[in-house]
Amino acid sequence: MSKVDSKRRVDEQLTLGNKIYDAIDQKVDDGEARHHHILRDCVGTLAVSLELSHGYRFAGDAAHHRLLQHLTQGDLTTNDAVYAPYSEYTHYVEELQDMSAFFPPAPSPQLATVIGRYAKVQRATRDLSGQPETNSRHVVHVSAMSVPYALEEYPDLDPSLVSSYGFVHDILEAYTGDTATLNISKKDYAKKQLDEAKALKEFTRAFAQQYPKLVALVERYEELGDDESMFLKSHEKGDPGYTHFSDGGAVVKELGVTSPAIFWQKHRETYERMSHYAINFPQVLEDRDTRAAMIEKVIWPTAKNSSL
Repeated sequence: MSKVDSKRRVDEQLTLGNKIYDAIDQKVDDGEARHHHILRDCVGTLAVSLELSHGYRFAGDAAHHRLLQHLTQGDLTTNDAVYAPYSEYTHYVEELQDMSAFFPPAPSPQLATVIGRYAKVQRATRDLSGQPETNSRHVVHVSAMSVPYALEEYPDLDPSLVSSYGFVHDILEAYTGDTATLNISKKDYAKKQLDEAKALKEFTRAFAQQYPKLVALVERYEELGDDESMFLKSHEKGDPGYTHFSDGGAVVKELGVTSPAIFWQKHRETYERMSHYAINFPQVLEDRDTRAAMIEKVIWPTAKNSSL
């Protein structure tokens, strides 16, 4: 049982999430947003580290260490007050072995190209400037948010594996692009699943020989083959909600969700799709409902909550 109630958890996540956005949205010297650099660096580090005869834990920790270094460059460290609710996470970070001197070789040009495409995929959601959010922003935000939450609410999960899944959870979109699912039809959802299955085969053909452990990691995530993959998929489904606060629900309405009744109908339909893997994470599901009620108030301030 969680130590705090859902409203407090969601408020803490919103506070942390906004600070992460502040750090990763910054422009770096070449004019790119920091999140582009983070995703390319962390996925490359993860892929190469997996193949250097290290286990998943070393590779996941190496990639997460690189994430923390980038966040520090964006003026966010785990000493910041936003991490105060996540004591287990700050302990995990303290226990991470010092990898400052670990510099894995660059990924192959072929893999670097796929990672680059992965980073630049445009999503239906928007960033703070009103531009389409890219996968790099979404994926880095998910990776930075999911491990603190997991360690606080589900300490039996392996944080290194959660982090690893976070970095690769949408990598097949390098082949398929992003498909908005908030108001998706059953036909289009079936097509999305078929496209992703084809993309997995293409990814496997391209990298099974040089990066077999990376391919195995992606396959395990797609199969939802362990608790960590099921948690990550459950938790990341809430990430678009952070952008609905910042855009006032504009994208929600653009996707055809034009009333509270439709909003909650689509909310329940999403639950039906995710219930088979999310059912063991009740806090995630409770927080999903709490966050949705808060989003409803942002979009339709006078609406009476119709979630039940």
